[in-house]
Amino acid sequence: SWRLRRGRGVVTWKDRELVLGFLRRAGATAAALESEARGVGASLAGHLNRVVNAEGANLARSAASSARQGRAVQALNERDLERLPEFTRTLARIRLETPESTFTEMATRTGASRARVQRAIRRLEAAAEQVALARGPR
Repeated sequence: SWRLRRGRGVVTWKDRELVLGFLRRAGATAAALESEARGVGASLAGHLNRVVNAEGANLARSAASSARQGRAVQALNERDLERLPEFTRTLARIRLETPESTFTEMATRTGASRARVQRAIRRLEAAAEQVALARGPR
């Protein structure tokens, strides 16, 4: 874009490639290289921030899920647990023993598939919800 500022014409280029092309053609190779280095640094910093933010969000979700599942197991008493399939009871015990375990780690530990672990955990949470509904508000 261009405009007048204090009676003089000013040209503004915001496209990095356009500016770099101009600097190269004008013989300002050092300035072009410096600009490219800043661009690479900014790009790397942006990528790193995205990765860190995504990893932090994943950890937060995992911790919340693990805590929710642990509360579900604790909400069930021995009689409630006995009504569930053996595999689900095993996972309930594993969840209490190692709350940081991922579904994949629990699957490896039990020799089952990850999908089976997910279904069993869902079953466990549903059973806890049923028991909470049956007991009524506290």
